[in-house]
Amino acid sequence: MENKKYTSVDDIFKEIDDDIAKRPIYYWFYRQFWALVRLSREIWSNVIGFIQRGKRGWAVSDTWELGTYLAEVIHGSVSHLNKTKHGYPSTLNPMTGDYDFDMKRWQYILNEIIWTFDVAKNIGGTIYYMSSKNWTEESYNSMVNIVQRTNNKYPDLSPNRVLTFEETKRYEQGLKYFTEYLDALWD
Repeated sequence: MENKKYTSVDDIFKEIDDDIAKRPIYYWFYRQFWALVRLSREIWSNVIGFIQRGKRGWAVSDTWELGTYLAEVIHGSVSHLNKTKHGYPSTLNPMTGDYDFDMKRWQYILNEIIWTFDVAKNIGGTIYYMSSKNWTEESYNSMVNIVQRTNNKYPDLSPNRVLTFEETKRYEQGLKYFTEYLDALWD
């Protein structure tokens, strides 16, 4: 086997492209073979994950992005609860000392939790979040500039964005509602 010296990476890719052009049938079968190998690995991984979830309620693969996985589960299950609910929690009104029963308020709280976990599914993906404690106009503008450059550099990908201060406060309030009403999320 001869050792070739390349002057640039483009030369390497050109040689690969030329080889593919000379042997298209070979490379078609090559790609199909490795696609089947990847598919069989993916199927096996999904089967293992299914069995693990059935046995213990979670799979090892779920922990690879646990926050995203939990956000998807919570978003989906609270959305279902919101559509099928038959009641609402009673809450003690600190002003009157009486219990308040308010279906509209419960509907609002569930919608805020749903919105929050819909956003949470994408944090670290297409949505950037900065805590309201650390949020400044300067840090926000800096992050927006970085995100805009990324969006311009990769126009084929889903566009990224940064939560505004109002969205950040709403997101944090939705998390508070979730923790406050966790025991009331039942039907």
